[in-house]
Amino acid sequence: MRNRFLNFRKQRIKFLILAVVLVSVIVGSVVYLPQLEQRNHEYKFLFAWGSQGSGKGQFNYPLSVAVDSSGNVYVADSMNHRVQKFTSDGKYISELGEPGYQFIQPLSVAVGSSGNVYVLCVWQNRGAIEKFDSNGTYVTHWDTGNGLGQFPTGVAVDSSDNVYVADFWNNRVEKFTSSGTFIKQWGSYGAGPSQFNNPAGVAVDSSGNVYVTDYGNNRVEKFDSSGTYITQCGSKGSGNGQFGDYGPNSVAVDSSGNVYATDWNNYRVEKFGSVTTIPVDQAMLFIAIAIIVGSVGVYLTMRKRPRNLQRMKE
Repeated sequence: MRNRFLNFRKQRIKFLILAVVLVSVIVGSVVYLPQLEQRNHEYKFLFAWGSQGSGKGQFNYPLSVAVDSSGNVYVADSMNHRVQKFTSDGKYISELGEPGYQFIQPLSVAVGSSGNVYVLCVWQNRGAIEKFDSNGTYVTHWDTGNGLGQFPTGVAVDSSDNVYVADFWNNRVEKFTSSGTFIKQWGSYGAGPSQFNNPAGVAVDSSGNVYVTDYGNNRVEKFDSSGTYITQCGSKGSGNGQFGDYGPNSVAVDSSGNVYATDWNNYRVEKFGSVTTIPVDQAMLFIAIAIIVGSVGVYLTMRKRPRNLQRMKE
């Protein structure tokens, strides 16, 4: 019995040493995981709607899309010279403007915090923004001066009414106050992160993140409000989650984080949903913690056994 008790003590010491070593490894690992609280995001295809034509719910080069706080979707149907309004599942609602109202090649559309709709039109390398209320009634318009590039193609408004513009030919994004005062810009020509090959559309989510359609690189890039690159989605092709030649054109984000992008050469609108994944280093941390918990559990189980044996002996 004495030998069995000594063997148990040796095993208990071994489990204690193992637990201490594992705790040391985990503590050391945590020190080198400065981005533990961050998550990587990927996107999956949900559905599409629309076809080529001039009827309700059809498109002739849909170049821009925006979503309001109720989930309604606005699409700038450029060559049909109109802006169409849909439900979040693609059902037609109406068109902006009074009956017979016609835009001149609307290139981009955005919705402000109060529900006002802003439409960017460009004609002969000169742009103008037209403003409508949430019912689609015309309010006012103004030219796009104040330092904008020669060919602005995308506009977005954040919750503080800051205005973001995609400067197509200069491969950059410009940020302005609601009155048109320049704040900052970012971007350059290329295919790497934070670079563009003709940025066509821009959108802002409820957290202030900025999404830019990289027209020539067949992708959507995501930035924070200061212009720091976060991630991207999309590639060239005609399959789900892909974009045709020289696309996507415009992008919008709803309150759930779903991303809508117009795919003009494939005559459709694509919707992407955000999926959260756990980084590998964090997954390894969880596994190590599980090992520690298991080791401690085995130790406690073994600790109870000799007591039972002793009682049985007594």
